[in-house]
Amino acid sequence: MVNAMSTPVIATSRPPPKGLTSWSFSRFNSYTKCPLAAKLSIIDRLPQGESPAMARGDSIHKQAASYISGELDQLPDSLALFKDLFNDLRDRYGEDVAVEDTWALRRDWSVTTWDDWTGCWLRIKTDAVRLVDEHLDILDWKTGKFSPQYNVAEYELQIELYSLGALLMYGEAIPELTVSPHLVYLDHGIVYPSSPLVFTMKDLPRLKLTWQDRTRAMLNDRTFAPNPGYACQWCAYSKSKGGPCVY
Repeated sequence: MVNAMSTPVIATSRPPPKGLTSWSFSRFNSYTKCPLAAKLSIIDRLPQGESPAMARGDSIHKQAASYISGELDQLPDSLALFKDLFNDLRDRYGEDVAVEDTWALRRDWSVTTWDDWTGCWLRIKTDAVRLVDEHLDILDWKTGKFSPQYNVAEYELQIELYSLGALLMYGEAIPELTVSPHLVYLDHGIVYPSSPLVFTMKDLPRLKLTWQDRTRAMLNDRTFAPNPGYACQWCAYSKSKGGPCVY
């Protein structure tokens, strides 16, 4: 009979804390605002709920895609301030225009598929792209406020990332490719930037290095410290809303 007291005890270690293995602009933006909120949403998958503004934005994005692709016959009122733009996209759809295009890239910046769950490192989803000759317009539909006095840095980051993705996805086939991203504020009739920024293949090495540096802290983070501030009052994970955060 084996003496239980003599049985060696094998120490078990806790599994290493999880980190982010892939990213997108929305993940980067969420992490920049609050690492803990990003972890709770992306890694722990705790629900946040959907605000009326989020639901409205999702509905309008679907309307835009449906009108451009021809599924809707009549231009929705939500798109009326950009009637000429949407009619042009609709006329070119299937030839020079794609809607809700998905771009997926590995860590070495090579192209992969959206559902490459082990190899995909960066995912970019576009609302619409329009290729005319060797120039690609990237169009991102925005609903709600336009706040350049507060959010211009965020706008410029999104424009840079769209440009990086486009150059990687199209640049090999079109060496002389030029790219201009546009943030289109449907509620206000505003396009940002007002004077298009143009990116070329010469910008690609710089953009790669810049985004590798920007995302390093996020992708190496294992602690995900909270970043308390004014926005906590709206956070679904805040203490005041019954969430797990201490703030």
